[in-house]
Amino acid sequence: MTTVNFEAPSPIRSITFIDSGLSQYDVLTAGISEQQHVVQIYADTNGIEQISQTLSQYQNLESIHIFSHGSSGALQLGNAILTQAVIAEYQDDLQQWGNALLGAGDLFLYGCDVAAGVTGEAFVEQVSQLTRADVAASSDLTGNGGDWDLEISVGTIDSTTALDQATQIAYEGQLNLLTNGSFEANAVDNNLWTTFAATDVAGWQSLNGERIEFWDSGHASVTSTDGSNHIELDYSGGTAGIDAIYQDVQTVAGGVYQLSFDMRSRGANFNSNDEAVVVEWNGVKTKIDGYRASTTGEWTTITTQVTGTGSRDRLLFRESTTAGASDGSGPLLDNITHELTAPPSNIDVNGSFEANAVDNDQWATFAASAVAGWQSLNGELLELWDSGHQGVTSTDGSNHMELDYSTGALDGIYQDIQTQAGQTYQLTFDVRSRGPNFASDDEAVIVEWNGVQGAFYADGPQAWTTLSSTVV
Repeated sequence: MTTVNFEAPSPIRSITFIDSGLSQYDVLTAGISEQQHVVQIYADTNGIEQISQTLSQYQNLESIHIFSHGSSGALQLGNAILTQAVIAEYQDDLQQWGNALLGAGDLFLYGCDVAAGVTGEAFVEQVSQLTRADVAASSDLTGNGGDWDLEISVGTIDSTTALDQATQIAYEGQLNLLTNGSFEANAVDNNLWTTFAATDVAGWQSLNGERIEFWDSGHASVTSTDGSNHIELDYSGGTAGIDAIYQDVQTVAGGVYQLSFDMRSRGANFNSNDEAVVVEWNGVKTKIDGYRASTTGEWTTITTQVTGTGSRDRLLFRESTTAGASDGSGPLLDNITHELTAPPSNIDVNGSFEANAVDNDQWATFAASAVAGWQSLNGELLELWDSGHQGVTSTDGSNHMELDYSTGALDGIYQDIQTQAGQTYQLTFDVRSRGPNFASDDEAVIVEWNGVQGAFYADGPQAWTTLSSTVV
């Protein structure tokens, strides 16, 4: 008689939830350690409730990990957004999350900026109280252009991150960008419309303090394109003037982002200024005369691209300022998305010194605070030359700089750049001597990487040389 011993499967000790709305969802999933059980949060479901239903099947978990879009004090989970404003409504759900954990279990929130500022820290504290868990969350950019550190914690975190190191380096997405782009975080009565103060609308702010007008899908026979709500950008009862909503989003310097949104005219004259949507990126219109629907009574999907500065960039939607446009009947908006489509190949900012205007064939100095990306080591002014000044043509764009402003001390400029641990970077720059003695120390450029120096010289007199070096 043969005896067969069946080995019981190891109990699940940790669960990772990944929102399907994240870019490169498959890359994240593949990078989760084998000890983790991975669950997809579906875009068309209430992710808070889905997490609760899943966790109701488990006990004594050591950790729970949630990868999703986020902003200060907010987590986007499927078609639901968890914020301080609604957290009381989900008290039972969060208690269920805690019931699935060991007494000293850990909850990891990987969304960007979730713990940022006073609002974010208060949110994390409240989540910890309701789940009775130790909670760790990010207070800055998570993913590409940021890091995977969870800087803010409540309690003692004993578990480790769910994502392996190789995936942390390879992942090109971000876990933030827009919050509540389909305006689903507020409840509107069936087939009706209502208004909310911007402070009660997750993610969005009002430029003029105007209330935001929400329509339920079906009101006036208009069906939302994503979810059950959309908005109108022309609240008739407003007193603050032009309707304008915005979000400040953390970007990667040089990253190319695709902005997409659905718009529809409310009235018949879809091509009029009255029905136009004006979009601004850091105060600059992405289309001079705004966007218009392509036909009457139908939604049109608009797409355009913008470039990140590496800080918090402002994305603003407003109605037209044309006389008579603010008349209580304006364009409808839904399904706004903002995604990184092309990570930057160059991670410094303003490497060709093009952000400042210099008069034709002249030179000028600028305080470092006025030169995008760069800082001055000694507080010295930066001397910029227009291409053509003294017969010197810039190699890229219309400006270059001289590293020896005549009245100052030693000139030194720098940038602090976010890098990935262990990653090799190629540094490239063009250098030219001003005088004929190109090999002298007077014409050398000293480059430091975290304080380690190297000296570089042009290959010939008064001619540009491209130099490169690698750093880690």
